[in-house]
Amino acid sequence: MAKKLNLDLLNKVWALAEQGAKGERDAARNRAEALVKPHGYTLADVPDLLLTEGYLDDEPEPSAGGFTFYDMSNPAHQRAYARAERKKQAAWRMANRAKIDEVLTRYGSEEAVFAHTAEEKAYDAAIKPFHKKGKAGQCDTWDGEHFGPTAKVRAALATVKPWSNTIPDAIAEYEYWEKLHDDRNIADGNNQYNYLSQGADFRYWALGDLINKEIEARNISDVIIRLRFQEASQGTYNDSAAGASGIGLTQES
Repeated sequence: MAKKLNLDLLNKVWALAEQGAKGERDAARNRAEALVKPHGYTLADVPDLLLTEGYLDDEPEPSAGGFTFYDMSNPAHQRAYARAERKKQAAWRMANRAKIDEVLTRYGSEEAVFAHTAEEKAYDAAIKPFHKKGKAGQCDTWDGEHFGPTAKVRAALATVKPWSNTIPDAIAEYEYWEKLHDDRNIADGNNQYNYLSQGADFRYWALGDLINKEIEARNISDVIIRLRFQEASQGTYNDSAAGASGIGLTQES
């Protein structure tokens, strides 16, 4: 008769199998398999076996610095992470009820907040000829790109509305899209998704590039606006040499 499965030992071995160095992980998995095989279990059964016996159900503990590490291979940690996120979102909603109410009142309803605007629909229609659906596990693309608009996509977007040729005008349109995104994020409880339609999102990011470096600054006021935009982007846009582009200013001057 096989001895009773030593769950304490299995738990310690499995911890190495999940978190040890590569050589340790391989050796620990072999040891774990040897421990459970006489009892009719396979290696794939180990996580569920330990979980049902009360192991792997420990809550993740914050480190000394306050950061909590979640081992997403551990079902207990997965649940703890989901609970922590729900708690965080609930706390945000409670603290920002006035902002949420203001947005919903301004738009008239939650449905209206997320309804695509006429501009979004127009931009989506303009880039539709460039759309190619991605294969399983792959992103859709527009003219072969997913994360940013190509020159052809930019040209298509310009058929709806020409690109601004001054930094203040580009900033005004950029802030319009930023405000729409922020309103939707507030109404959604700060889930931080991408709330703009694909065409509008391409327009938004292209405007950022125009402001950052592509439009020539006409005067010192434009330079200041550009530098403030770069600073506010917190590293997304940062091209100080471009700040003085077009008016004869450089970092040395």
